[in-house]
Parts: sequence; structure tokens; C-alpha cells
Amino acid sequence: MRPLARTRPVLVLAVCVLLGVLGGVLVAAGTTPVYSARAVGTVVPRGTSTDLTAASYAREYGRIATDPAVLGPALTAEHVELSPQRAASALTVSVSADAPTIEIVARDTSAPRAAQLANLAMDALTNYVAPHQRDTRVEVIRLVPATTPAAPAWPDTRLDVLIGGVLGLVVGALPAMLLRDRRPPMSPVPAGLGGATTQPTHDWAPLAHARNGGGSEPRDDG
Repeated sequence: MRPLARTRPVLVLAVCVLLGVLGGVLVAAGTTPVYSARAVGTVVPRGTSTDLTAASYAREYGRIATDPAVLGPALTAEHVELSPQRAASALTVSVSADAPTIEIVARDTSAPRAAQLANLAMDALTNYVAPHQRDTRVEVIRLVPATTPAAPAWPDTRLDVLIGGVLGLVVGALPAMLLRDRRPPMSPVPAGLGGATTQPTHDWAPLAHARNGGGSEPRDDG
């Protein structure tokens, strides 16, 4: 029973980690995959315009890229049955701090639709600012078109399994520690076992009494 008591905390911890890993696998398997596609555009200076001007316009164009006035005409022209507001909620726009580039990322449960939406948003921005090129002296061109993603961006099965395993480790640590503290104490070794020796008990009183002259009272011969 003693070896079982020693291994019980380890078994509890191992079971909790295993359950956490299985939970991560189930979460990943039961989650609808979401695909992500990325289109990159750049703002190019024209005429007397400079790179600094292009970078400034890139920031401004990044702010209006998901505006309904920009997305609406493109959605209608491509016969996409999606409202501008719904399309904007599936888009993420970022502008580089080092170059006048605009990145549009689209997310959708369909991989081809994600790529279509990212390219549509970039083309919508290009077409929206094109009539103003004479005034702004900059042009937006699509630098990298979005391609159909081969794998979903979410869920990440490996990440879910890792998180599940860590959670199982944390949850199982407490009962494992409690079981370790509640282990039965070691039974005492009986007397006379374990190589213990007993010393004989001597009564030194008679010997001391004899050395003192027998210890008898002096006799009165008179």
C-alpha cells in the first residue's frame, strides 16, 4: 500500500493533464474554422509629391478603407450579398509605420470568400481615391493580391492542446499536493528489530557496598 500512496499524486496529476489535452482537442474540433486572407496596397507619389506626402495619405486612406461609402459601391458592383457594415466587421486595416503601405486582412468561414473580400476592399479603396489623384498627387495601387488560404487561421489546434494541458496541470497540482500531504506516516520499527542492540543492565550497588567494607555496622563485642 505504501508504493501506491506514493504514486497516487503523480497519477492524479497525469490524469488531469490528459483530460486538459483532450479538452483542447475537443474545443479545436468543435470550433468553426475561420480563414484569413491579406491584401497589401501602397501609396505612390506622383508628380511633385514626396514619400512623406504618400505616407501621410496612406494613414488617411487606412482610416476610411472600411467606410460604407468606400465599400458599398464595390459590393454592389461585384454582386456580393453583404452589407457594408457586415463587410467592415470582417476587415482589419493596418498602415505600416516605415512605408506608405496599407494592409487589409479579411476573415471569413470560407477561404475563397476571405480572399475575395480582401481584394474587393483593396480595389474599393483604389477606385475611391482614383478621382482625386490630380489634387492629392498620389496613387493607390494593389501591391500584393490576397490568395486563397490553405489552412484556417483559427482555431489553432496545437495552441488549444497546449492551453488545455497547462490548465490540466494547474488544476491537478492542488489535489496532488493534498494527497501528498495526507500520506500515512512511517510505522515505527519494533524494539529489538532493525539491528538495535540492548545493553545489559548492571546493578552496581552491591559492588560499591563491598568496596566500602561490606557495608555492615561495627559490632559491639563488649
